Formats: sequence, C-alpha cells, structure tokens
Amino acid sequence: MPEEQNARKIPKPKEKIIRVVPDDEGFKMPRAYANFALVAYAADDFTVYFCDVQDVGPDNMHVRMQDEVYKAPVVAKIALSPSFVPKLIKALRANYERCEKKAKA
Repeated sequence: MPEEQNARKIPKPKEKIIRVVPDDEGFKMPRAYANFALVAYAADDFTVYFCDVQDVGPDNMHVRMQDEVYKAPVVAKIALSPSFVPKLIKALRANYERCEKKAKA
C-alpha cells in the first residue's frame, strides 16, 4: 500500500504537442487542379482519385467516352488511413465554412 501512495505523488511527464506543417521546399510535383473526386475504400485504407474534367464538352466528349462512360483524367491518387479520414473531413469542413463566411462578407 505505501508503494501506491508514493506512485501517486510522482508527477506524470507532460505530453509535448507537436505541430506539423507542410515543408514543400524542393517539392517537385506541380500543383494539380481537380473538380471531381471518387472515393474507394478497403479494410486498410481509403483511396481518393482526384480528377480534372474541365475538358468535358459537346465537341470533345466522344474522345474520352468508352461504353457510355466518361473516362476522367486522374491528376492525383491519394491513399489515406481510416483513422485519418475523420480528421480530414473535420479540417475540410472548418476551412470550407471559413471560405463561405469570407465569400458572404
């Protein structure tokens, strides 16, 4: 019993908060524009296919059509862990709400 009392008096080490920021210095991949995304999932991950479908129009639709399906060019394919998805949704929602408020102001 005395050991338990001593253990309670030992202060717990404080957890460090680590702030993560992107370091894109020297990043060679160009920024890509997407106006369409398809999400696929498996037990281990979510995969998001970002596509640019700007070239869709009556004059060139036939170029990318195959069996009544438009083949959208993929500009990025990102795999996400299931534990990261809710955090991403929360961040996107918060930023979208700030963007909407700014647009209305």
